[in-house]
Formats: sequence, structure tokens, C-alpha cells
Amino acid sequence: MQIFNTNSNLAVYYELTKPKIWYLLVFTAFGAAITASNVFNVPISLPTWALLLGGVAAG
Repeated sequence: MQIFNTNSNLAVYYELTKPKIWYLLVFTAFGAAITASNVFNVPISLPTWALLLGGVAAG
């Protein structure tokens, strides 16, 4: 049985949210938004585009 403590939880959280991982997550979300808006004719509002582009720019 594995014992988890606060330090190991923080280490796992950091590994999950490293800047390289965030970049991949934002890039994937951006690609999915473009695909959904073009292929399935899903309207994406201007604030949503602003959030996506801001995330890509910050990433």
C-alpha cells in the first residue's frame, strides 16, 4: 500500500501543471475550438476566442 503525504501531492500537482504541459493543454483546446467551429458550425463567442487566444499567447 502506497502512502501519500502533502509533499508528494504537491510534487505530482507540479508535474501535471508544468509550463510545458499547460502549453500542450491550451494548444489542444485551441485546436478543438477551431475544429468544432468549422466542422460542426458551433458558434464561439468573442469572449471565448479572447480567452483561448490569451491562453495561447501566455503559454
